[in-house]
Amino acid sequence: MKLPSPSSSSLALMPSILQSVHGGTTTISNGTLCASAIRLDDVEWPEKSSILMLKIDVEGFELNTLRSTEKLFREKRIHHLIFEYTAW
Repeated sequence: MKLPSPSSSSLALMPSILQSVHGGTTTISNGTLCASAIRLDDVEWPEKSSILMLKIDVEGFELNTLRSTEKLFREKRIHHLIFEYTAW
């Protein structure tokens, strides 16, 4: 499996949510964060490999994360999905 170079993404978050964000981010200014991100569809997975279980815990960014796996789902490579839904 070969990982692509991470891209940089900026997110504008409410201060209350900012407190619950886990490590791996750098505060830029006024509640905006810069974080490295890799789309799961951009990972060079071994041919015909599959993912038995994908667990997503992304504090309110579930839809964005699921969108990064469209190809994996279309190819039926993900067998089980577990995620925690955060509505905010």
